[in-house]
Amino acid sequence: MRVLPVRPAFLVPLLLVVVAACGAPAPVATPTPTLAPTPTPAPALTATPTLTPTPSPTVGPSQDGQTAMLLQRAEQMRVEIIEATREGCAFLYEEGEYRSNGSSVAEGNAGGDVPYGRVARTTIEFGPGGHFRGESQSVTGLQSTLSGGGVDADFPAWLDEQMVSLAEMLARGRYVGESSFIGQSSLRYETRVEGGASSSGAAESLFVFDYVVDNPFMRSEHQYAVFPDGNVQLERQWTASAFGVVGCSPNGETARSAGEAVVIEIERNALNVRESLVESIDAGCALTLTMEYNSAPQAERVEGGDARDLLAWFVAIAGLANPDNAGGDDSPMGAEYSYVGETELYGRAAVRFEHTEVRASESGLTNYLNVLEFVRENPLLSRATVYGALLPDGAPAMVHRQAVSSLAADCG
Repeated sequence: MRVLPVRPAFLVPLLLVVVAACGAPAPVATPTPTLAPTPTPAPALTATPTLTPTPSPTVGPSQDGQTAMLLQRAEQMRVEIIEATREGCAFLYEEGEYRSNGSSVAEGNAGGDVPYGRVARTTIEFGPGGHFRGESQSVTGLQSTLSGGGVDADFPAWLDEQMVSLAEMLARGRYVGESSFIGQSSLRYETRVEGGASSSGAAESLFVFDYVVDNPFMRSEHQYAVFPDGNVQLERQWTASAFGVVGCSPNGETARSAGEAVVIEIERNALNVRESLVESIDAGCALTLTMEYNSAPQAERVEGGDARDLLAWFVAIAGLANPDNAGGDDSPMGAEYSYVGETELYGRAAVRFEHTEVRASESGLTNYLNVLEFVRENPLLSRATVYGALLPDGAPAMVHRQAVSSLAADCG
């Protein structure tokens, strides 16, 4: 399925809470109307990952067979990526790192006892024939000064290096079974080193590796200190949480057409509902609505300009620029959401969009799932939810939710 770009206004209710949860500087966002209540601060995810003892090797294909399969799939991906970039597709690479004791070679990190973490998201643009055109990068993390490595301008050679890195990483562990990495089916490898690398008295170090089956370049390494009493402590994480082409869909034309049609429909329906309500407000009616911010729903009644501002805000959540701003209301924020299908919201037919991203928190790298749902006939009725799960095996937990469950003109 092609990842569909959604306009920056779509992100206002979501990125603010994700940034707050991860400790990164908050981006500039569209001002929230003064009558809207202040969202409750997002709770921090502080649970320590719990590991079970290393399981016995899974009955099934041998380790050599699993490793050969992953390397073969990676080689297929390498060829497909090069072909796609020669046709004008862009390449997206996201790398994350976390160290519990703050020790890192990254520039600007002072070390010490403060955790260090960063996630660098790099997009490479290509011209005709796969000619390197340039790259853009965003880096978020726990420190104010961070640096992140980019992708080599000799892109095919850089991909070859990634193949070598993948093979070396696979050779470090023993296959132990199936797993899940950022919501995708993966295979897990493990290895233990006696004595451990920690100076805190650990008996050994446990290394856990996960590889996405469909795209083994998407992978992770987690290092834990294992103490004599059986307790474990996360020491270091590294992830490649995005690795592939964007901006095109060589094998997903049907999915792309369906998703784009839904986006157009949602935009059109949102504007139609807004125009009808604005006519009522101009005629002297008030706007009644029910909203939710991480708590029980709250009913409100607003009039005049405040009602118009709220409607403009709700339309922005539906992915549109503010209709009252002639120059548009785009911000420097941006992300890509995927249309994932039909659902039900407030007992009515609805559609769902999702976007995943990895961010660094005080407890480690966290995978955030951003979910946007819209009532199909009236997209101003919506729900935005953010779920977070510590990698690799943290249980998903709701970080933030805001919703508009009712909206009508009151002309009484």
